[in-house]
Amino acid sequence: LRPMSTLEHRDSFLVRYARDVVAGTAGGVAQTFVGHPFDLVKVRLQTSSHYKSTMDCARQLVQKEGPLAFFKGVVPPLIGTSVLNAVLFSVNGQIRGILQGGDSSRVLSVKEQTVAGAFTGVFSAIVLCPVDLFKCRLQVQVEKRFHGSMDLGKYILRTEGLRGVYHGFLPTLMREIPANAAYFGCYDWAKKLMVPEGGTMNDLNPFHYVIAGGVGG
Repeated sequence: LRPMSTLEHRDSFLVRYARDVVAGTAGGVAQTFVGHPFDLVKVRLQTSSHYKSTMDCARQLVQKEGPLAFFKGVVPPLIGTSVLNAVLFSVNGQIRGILQGGDSSRVLSVKEQTVAGAFTGVFSAIVLCPVDLFKCRLQVQVEKRFHGSMDLGKYILRTEGLRGVYHGFLPTLMREIPANAAYFGCYDWAKKLMVPEGGTMNDLNPFHYVIAGGVGG
């Protein structure tokens, strides 16, 4: 086999990068729309004593604020999670490439995938910290003090400066490093468990990847 030329290697890198970004962005959009109503109820329960249970919280939200209240503060995570997933998968792909030592055909071990996930967690925290801050502040407001993410962002920058956007960065970093290490490690482990005897990852279908993603999550 002839070695890949510089141009072919660059094209291969760009295709892989584009694929990771598109897949990550699409996954982020779906993840946000499905999970945001549950996340909002969780935040309300954590920050208020007015609710007796999860169902009571959901019922009061619908009665007092309408069904769309479940999507309060959805814009920051919609943008942020899409960007986050795009960053996560592209960064993780590059770290995996480094660990492969230039041999894209080498299959990484679960341990190596876990290490790649841990490094990915650093970039995750950088993107996720402002997103979480904006989302939570918008979710807990009952009276509409801030008219969307831009209004909140201007207020934080005016009153707290750029550092205010990264309140809680250290706890976020401490959460994201082990969380991403566990996610990518377990995701890879689950995929390998489902590979048929004598087969490869190419034998897996989309349903297998969904299961692996659930195990990782």
